[in-house]
Amino acid sequence: MQWIDISTFKALRQMLAEDVKILGGGTKLLQEGPLPNRVMDLSSLPIEQGLYQAPDGSVHIGPQTTLEDLLNWPDTPNDIKRVLKKMGAVPFRNLATVIGRLANREDISDLYPVMRLYQTQVTFVTPITGVPQERPLTWESPELPEAWLEVVIPPKTSAYPLVEFLKFGKSSQSRTLLNVTAGLQPVPATPFWTLTLIVSGITPAPQEWHWTESGEAIFSVVTGQLGERCFSVTADPFECHLIRSYWDILAQRLEERLGGI
Repeated sequence: MQWIDISTFKALRQMLAEDVKILGGGTKLLQEGPLPNRVMDLSSLPIEQGLYQAPDGSVHIGPQTTLEDLLNWPDTPNDIKRVLKKMGAVPFRNLATVIGRLANREDISDLYPVMRLYQTQVTFVTPITGVPQERPLTWESPELPEAWLEVVIPPKTSAYPLVEFLKFGKSSQSRTLLNVTAGLQPVPATPFWTLTLIVSGITPAPQEWHWTESGEAIFSVVTGQLGERCFSVTADPFECHLIRSYWDILAQRLEERLGGI
């Protein structure tokens, strides 16, 4: 396997055009499937590689930032920290990069739902222009190869969402089979709240469902409509039963937190 050190955007653009894979922590690229013939390392690229907080309060996460780095960063929102603590043991978190776990779009992702709920932004380049561009974090696969240069958690301008999540596996040591994440966000200057439920594991891409109702009605509305939403994407009654059961737990947690605000 050839290791290519990238130090210029021109070289990065060329390697992307040749579809050379990017090596971060190597927890996925080097451990799953056949090894690629060539990989590129972005650690010499003249960009911020680690973590920093901008003057506006946003948290910027560079290519070399590991899960453990983000977990221990004092300005990382607590809900994101709670998810990170559930992502493997410390040795794994010391290797796996934040960008790598997000960019690989795993079928069942622990980190994607909470970062999505926090309206995370992605800075990336493609082989067409080689110029950094920005977009919201989404699940859609790009038409062209990309190199992610950073992900950004926006500043707390009003209120971060309240986030709760549950994972299902056959045992505590097995691979996660289902992830249900709920985020509750106030609609500014109104009595309404938006609840987003992100479910991964029942379809190739996570399902993202939204409701906006008053604070008194939001939980009962979601409970009443969740079965229909679930059966619109899967015919497996066990999956829908599990999602509904998990939602009941998440709703109770969110109601308790909402009562404390």
